[in-house]
Amino acid sequence: MFCQSCGEILPDGAHFCPKCGQSCAAQVEIPDNINFSFDDELTPVDKETEVVCRKTTTDKETSTPEKKKPAATHTDAPAIGSIEWRYWNENGSHNGLAEYYDGTLFTIPFVPNGDDIDMPLMSNNDVIIPGPVGQFSIGKNTRRIFYLNEDYQLIACDLNGKNKVLIAGGNNEHVIDFVLNEDQLFLILQAKDDEKFLFQISQSLDTSTILKKGYSLRGLAADQNYLYYIDGTALTQRDLKSGTEKVILDRTGLNTFQMYNGYLVLTVSDNIFSQHDADNYILLIDPSRMLQRKVAQVAAKNVNCYWDHVFYTDVKNEYIWTISLNGGEPHLLRSKASSNLSIACGQLFFVDCASVRIVSINLQTGEETNFLTGKTAKSSSDGYILPPPKDLSGRKKPGYIVSSKKKAPEESKPSEDIKTAAVNREQEKTASPSNADSANAENSEGITEEIKEIKKKEYSTEMDQLWRSKPFKDVFLYNFVKVLLEFLFPLFIGIVMWAGGSIQIFFERHIDSSLLLIITGLILIIVGIAAIILIAVGMIYICISLNEKISGAEGEAIKKKYTPFGINDSYTPIGICGEIS
Repeated sequence: MFCQSCGEILPDGAHFCPKCGQSCAAQVEIPDNINFSFDDELTPVDKETEVVCRKTTTDKETSTPEKKKPAATHTDAPAIGSIEWRYWNENGSHNGLAEYYDGTLFTIPFVPNGDDIDMPLMSNNDVIIPGPVGQFSIGKNTRRIFYLNEDYQLIACDLNGKNKVLIAGGNNEHVIDFVLNEDQLFLILQAKDDEKFLFQISQSLDTSTILKKGYSLRGLAADQNYLYYIDGTALTQRDLKSGTEKVILDRTGLNTFQMYNGYLVLTVSDNIFSQHDADNYILLIDPSRMLQRKVAQVAAKNVNCYWDHVFYTDVKNEYIWTISLNGGEPHLLRSKASSNLSIACGQLFFVDCASVRIVSINLQTGEETNFLTGKTAKSSSDGYILPPPKDLSGRKKPGYIVSSKKKAPEESKPSEDIKTAAVNREQEKTASPSNADSANAENSEGITEEIKEIKKKEYSTEMDQLWRSKPFKDVFLYNFVKVLLEFLFPLFIGIVMWAGGSIQIFFERHIDSSLLLIITGLILIIVGIAAIILIAVGMIYICISLNEKISGAEGEAIKKKYTPFGINDSYTPIGICGEIS
């Protein structure tokens, strides 16, 4: 089937066109036994891109809505944000293997099957989706599970794994990331030509719109008011009500990020080539006040937040650590290689790298439990037990970052304004003087050859990342012409000169007039030189045009950034990998 709006080929069962975002519901072949219902009033995501889908029911599936548990009253349910509520209802900010919802623990266990590992989605002890399931998240208001399968297709189903609906993916298009807030689904879809599309889709699958297109989109986090994503080197905030955007942080070395209790938690590298702790850290940002604070100076991965703590594995040994978001020292939880951290119900779930099995740690006792066998063992930790979560029932936002105007807690590290931090960082790196003479003196005294070599590598890496994010056909054509110009063009000149000499020898043998020979030689030289110049100018023009198209303002900004280090702009992306002189 084809999209009636743009003509794109549609994946089987798709609800939305992966190219233009328009609804495909009216284009799907509908069996005769399906009845339509027009009772629901739909609210579009965007007035300009209104998309309305008709809800359908089959004879086998009645239109009676799924029975929900009656809403708990204040007499039988803990207050939202209270200690009891947080213990049972809070999930890790970046879960992928486990999530607790409505009295049920949903997990993706690693089940051995001969030489293979099965990854089904289980509800308590029952398999509801055979899998393999890559990651999942639950829409609390719609009571739907959204998950990625092995083909990077995003699928929605009910809490029993039934009524599956393909949302996006298929036909060589992959969903590379998705995130939920209370009622919306956001996803990044990578198309066949590597261009990426940022979608906003209602969790009821009634409306959809494309928010952004680009080749360098990555990472998603969202709450009810804002959506966050990285475009190139810029961490961007989008206001979901007004549609306006602003850059929260623009720098290289932004790795992963997530939202937790209104804060952004990022892993950042000062040197993207280094995995040393001194060059990497976990950064906490309060986007409402534009304040930031380093949480831990460590090269971390598998970051997840829970109960006012950050959990992570160190890059060097893959041990599990935790540190309070209020400040303090990291504590070791497990001194064995682990990955894929997920947290729910006071349990830390992870993959044991040695056995490739799901293991859990009780955060209040330190006991390890094999998820499949139920065997318990003493945790290989330093004896640290996670304290109970704080009561947040009467507060809008916890105070992980204290403003410099207020007295900071003893264990909390000082915070700083994001703009001030950026300025300080640039001053530390460059400390550029006001005139050319003093700049040269500073360069000779302060910037050693070793630093310059490091900066060359950083510059090359940033340019490489920029070029890799651009359309492949443009980069390939640029590289092809550049190779011809730099390596094959001298050979072409030699061939032209050889051809001219051969023609002149031919005329010498067949023409007696010396004047005619001279004229013929001059004509051949002029024609040869003109042809060489025209071809060279054409190839240079193609290179310059493609360079401006691919690099653009982003490339100029990167060049400016490294100019104080004496690095010129002779970036040569032969085979995409650049060389700097």
